[in-house]
Amino acid sequence: MAGRQDFTDEQWESLAHAQLAAGYLVAGHDDQSRRDFVQEMYAVFEELRDRSVTADSQLVREVSGAHLGGEPIDEWRAESEDELLGSLSRAVATVASQAPDEVTAFREHLVAVAERAVKASKHGGFLGIGGKRVTAQEEALLDRVRQAVGAA
Repeated sequence: MAGRQDFTDEQWESLAHAQLAAGYLVAGHDDQSRRDFVQEMYAVFEELRDRSVTADSQLVREVSGAHLGGEPIDEWRAESEDELLGSLSRAVATVASQAPDEVTAFREHLVAVAERAVKASKHGGFLGIGGKRVTAQEEALLDRVRQAVGAA
């Protein structure tokens, strides 16, 4: 099984960045309220915490525990959607070249992080009644994440 030891520091940072980018892509879309954004990013970190313990893949367990804690969210706003999607594609390509047996698990990991963010809050409704768990815009963003990682 592949793990941290199979990647350079730069490659490892790129894998850790990609998992946060997957969540940020759906949590940070423009019509999102601040409360929803915080709730969805919190769900991303919960997913990473859970996967750092329960994932079958050693690579996914280790990278899930590699949060880029010093990376301010404000810097993410400077990255375009295309740049964030590109970071997902590059991370998958890195895993494919360094640990091909782990690429499917890593792809599934990135999609799962994005899906957890999307499902973390409801949109619309009144006082918690009604609303949609996943909006059409979020579903489209999830599709873009799936395409970027080659899981579509």
